[in-house]
Parts: sequence; C-alpha cells; structure tokens
Amino acid sequence: MAGKWLDLRSVLLPVVITEAVLLCICYNYMSAERSCDTHSENPIYSHLTKDSVFLTNVGSTQTFPDKMNFNQTDKDQLRRKSPEFGPLRPLNVVPMEVEPHYTVSYQRDVPINYTDLFSTDSEGNCRASFCKWPKMPGATRELVASAPELFEKIPLRFLDNFKNPCWLRGETELNCLPYFYILGNYKCGTTDMWDKITAHPDVFAKVAKEPHWWGPRRNGYTAIPINRPEVLQARSHTGGTDDSSLEWYLNLYKASVVPEIINSRITTKEGIGYHPKVFGDASISTVYAIGREWIKTFPYAAEPPYTNADLMHALQPNAKFILMIRNPTRRADSFFWYLHRPGQPGDADRWHQKATTYIQCFKKCVQDYNLRFCAYAAECPYDLIPDLQVGIYHVFIRDWLKVFPRDNFKVIRLEDWEAEPVTVYRDLLNFLDLRQLSVDEENRILKRRRSNQNQRQHEQTHPETLNALNDFHRPFNVELAKLMGDDKFNYPDYKGSSV
Repeated sequence: MAGKWLDLRSVLLPVVITEAVLLCICYNYMSAERSCDTHSENPIYSHLTKDSVFLTNVGSTQTFPDKMNFNQTDKDQLRRKSPEFGPLRPLNVVPMEVEPHYTVSYQRDVPINYTDLFSTDSEGNCRASFCKWPKMPGATRELVASAPELFEKIPLRFLDNFKNPCWLRGETELNCLPYFYILGNYKCGTTDMWDKITAHPDVFAKVAKEPHWWGPRRNGYTAIPINRPEVLQARSHTGGTDDSSLEWYLNLYKASVVPEIINSRITTKEGIGYHPKVFGDASISTVYAIGREWIKTFPYAAEPPYTNADLMHALQPNAKFILMIRNPTRRADSFFWYLHRPGQPGDADRWHQKATTYIQCFKKCVQDYNLRFCAYAAECPYDLIPDLQVGIYHVFIRDWLKVFPRDNFKVIRLEDWEAEPVTVYRDLLNFLDLRQLSVDEENRILKRRRSNQNQRQHEQTHPETLNALNDFHRPFNVELAKLMGDDKFNYPDYKGSSV
C-alpha cells in the first residue's frame, strides 16, 4: 500500500506544483482593473518606479531624468471610460516585466496611399485599416474619405497608463493628442479660461494655446497670426509649409509637452506606473471651421454632411469639450473694437456699415439655402475669423450634442464665469476629471489677472448698430434657450457699455 501511495504522489506532486506556479503568475499580474485573460488584448505596463525617455530628431538623442516616485492610492486614476466598439486589437503590446523607455521621434509628412481604408480580400472580408474604422463611433465612408490619414494613424483606443490620450508607434514611439479642447468664441473669455485651467498642477501650460489645426490648418490654412515659434518649429520637423498633416499636429506637441507627460510618471500603491498629467487645445475655430471642401465634394448637399464634431467623436470619443459663449451682440461689438486701433475717427460709422451689410448678406444666404448651411459656409465673407455667424450658437452646439453626451460637452457663459468664478471653476475641474484644489490653491489661481481683456479706448457704437445686431441675434437666442433648457441662455438686448 505504501508503494502505491508513493507512486501516486510522484504523479500528483508535479501537477500541484505546476498549478501553484500558474496561480502565482496570474496573481502577480492582476490589478483592480485587469484580469489575467485580458493581457492579450491590452498593453502591459510595468511595476517599476523609474523610466526614461529619449527625444530623437535627425539622429540626435536626449535623455530626460527620472521623475516623480510617489505612492498614489486612488484607483480611479487608472479607470478609463473606454467605450467598446467591438473586439479590441492589442496596441503595441510590450513585455510584462517593464514599461518601455518611451521615445519622442519627429515624423516627416510623407504622402501615403490610403486605399487600404476601403479594401477587402477576394472573399469580401476587410483588410488593413478597413477593419478598424468601422468600429469607430459614427465613422461613415464619407467621413473617413474626408480625413483618411487620421483614421489610418489614430488607434481605436489609447494607452491605459496615460490619463492623456497617447499611443505607441512601433515599440516605444509615443504620440499624444489633447485631453481637452476649449472651443469658441472670440471675446468670450477663452484666454482667461485657458489661463485658469492650465494653472492647475495636473495640466501642462507650456503648450501652444491656439494651433487652429482641426479647422483651418487641416483645411489648408498656412498663415501664422499666433504661436509663430511653435508653428515654424513644427513645420521644420514635418517638412514644407503645409500644416494640414496629422504629423504636423503631433510634432507640435512632441516639441513641447510629450516629453513632460512621460516624465510625469508616478507609481500607484499597487505598484503600477501611471502618467496622470494632461494638456489641451484652445483653438476656438474648432467649433465651426470645417473648410469648404465639402461643398465641392457634395455639390448638391443642402447642409454639411459632417462637421468637426463628427470627426472628433469618431477619433476621440472620450475627449472633453468646453464651449465659451457670451451675449452675441456684446461679443460682436467687443470683437470689432478689439481688431481696430484706438482713436481712428469714423470707426463707429464703419462698424455700422460692416454690421448692416453682413446682416443683409446672411439673410440672403438663408433665403437661398438654410440656416445651417449658411452658418458654416456664408460668403459674407467666409473667413478663418468669421463675423456674426459664430454668434448663432445653437446651430453649432446642436451639432456637437448630436454626437457627444453632456458628460463630454460643457457650455459656459462668460457672464456666469465672471459672476461666480469659484462655483464655475470647481464644476469645471469635476467635468475635466481633475482633482479639486485647496482653498488657497483656488484663490491663487482665480485671483490671477484676467487674461486678454479688451480695455482699448474707442468710439461709442451707434445705438442703431446695436439695435440691428440685437434684432439679428434675438431669434437665435430663443432657440439657444430651448436647446439648453434654460432661459438664461435667451440673452436680453444689449444696449452698450464697456466691452
């Protein structure tokens, strides 16, 4: 009997030991958010406390020092609201033992044939990128054809160990898009809002505020009214003077903030490496500037078949958007005087002529087409910096709310920001999923001098000009209040004061 027991033990013992080893391996790689059987579908991140990054440009390499080594206890930092669009592909899977030494490599804009976006094999099955974009929310063939590079290069999901949307190309090259976007409008407090958000300790401030890429630059705009050093630097890395490629946009951030994102690495209590800091884009043109290519591509379209809202929802469904608005008549009045040098006699007359001519032109456009068509394409004139149509807020807001839930899109009135900055700021931090600050930190930020406030001396706007502007905007304000479900958005007539 003892001999039989020894024989049986010699068979069972290796099995028991093997199972114990497998259980141990599985346990060591489990976290609060992941299980062992998910490693084949998600990037693997290290439990180390140090990392370095190499910045590469035409053969040169720069090493950044190791950064923060904190013990964080908030598991929510690792949660990503990743919508499921179907089976997920592995994204640049790295060895389980170590997080990669991320590199930041500038890429040239090289013409690429994107026929794989719509290709199938002999049996009709999808090939290459065609297997990816149908899983992106709201991505139609027409939308993909309007921006093939973006659908080719931007992945289905981003790295889980970065709060900011980032992904790898190859094994180590890190690419990042903005975490949040501040949208329109001119003279609505966007610069001051940007200043206060980027003063938060977890938001990077040293980044170009208004690259205007999603709207104007992506559609062929090459002028440099702002951010000149950053624009020229991105061009030098990308090649040429055309800023429309995604590589230009990515290079813009690689030259400023991506290395800092890498170096913001912390270690959670569970021993997981995490990069908690984020950056944004405050190009106000993103809300309305979609170019005019759609008119040529769809000559019989009654309205734009897609907007930046549709495009960005397909590519960044979890991005956060902040739209700043203001009494539209007061906004238009402030913007005119902001663009004109003080002390020029006759400016009030010129402003009246400009406003009335524009209103007549826009009304004629609506008679010939419809309001939504004219809001995006009115030749009164159509410009990077449009005049009155940006104040038709409800048209643009409706397009964004059609695709983004309210949890991703926030409308802030400048009037509320001025009247209750503490309340608005705390609500904004909650919206952006940023940690609330102490009272001292809040006071330090909110007491900063208001940015880009128009204080130029100028003539008084004629009352008849303000009356014409009020008449123009009044029905649109009514529609805005209905859309937002709040009468405070039904702005009263503006009679004139300091702007």
